Amino acid sequence: MKNNEFFEKSNFLALIEADGADALQDKLNVIDVFLSTEEHITLEEMLILLREKGYDFDSGFVKHCMHRMVELGFAQGKPFSYEK
Repeated sequence: MKNNEFFEKSNFLALIEADGADALQDKLNVIDVFLSTEEHITLEEMLILLREKGYDFDSGFVKHCMHRMVELGFAQGKPFSYEK
């Protein structure tokens, strides 16, 4: 599995470098944490995982990263609905 994560991260890096993206290392940190989980996660859950790893990214930044991962085919966007 780690080998697969390495190739996914390498491919993601090449694609976001081609975007001319700034905050490259921060985006790589987000994908590292994302790839470390096998679960479907919400933005809020992703923020918790990032904080547990010592990162304190703005929710808008993480949301943008997650959307970009979906656009590039590294993740699937799923609508979550919650019952109250």
